[in-house]
Amino acid sequence: MVKARNFRVILFTAIIAAALFSGVCATGYAASPLLDGNITLTKTGSPATFSEVGQVIEYTYVLEHTSGYYLYGISITDNLIDNVTCPETEFSSGTITCTGQYIITEEDIVAAKVTNKATVTGYYNTRSESCCSCGNNETYSASANDSFTV
Repeated sequence: MVKARNFRVILFTAIIAAALFSGVCATGYAASPLLDGNITLTKTGSPATFSEVGQVIEYTYVLEHTSGYYLYGISITDNLIDNVTCPETEFSSGTITCTGQYIITEEDIVAAKVTNKATVTGYYNTRSESCCSCGNNETYSASANDSFTV
């Protein structure tokens, strides 16, 4: 009689657990907002010095992404460069390298340095934690910054 009662308690517990957690998302989706720490931006410039107006500084922006989820809508903005070119606007994990050019001005010569700041932005689009199969997506933004002085 004790074994039958224990079996019924275990069965009842399993049925309740199945009912309560039937809408919970399976593995493979983000269970909470992904943090900015999943992406980093490293900016470098070449040459490291300049001496005349019109000289071109070539900037390289290396975006590293480690979350394992797709990062969409990747955009890099730079406070001095209008056109930063990236080979992709979305990817899962790894690195992509973007480029931009800056032309030295008279003001840069007087200041004897050029410091510019870059920001990468993008977003993660994940399934809702409460309902994987219902097609609801949750969007989380992500960004990273870096600056470089020539």
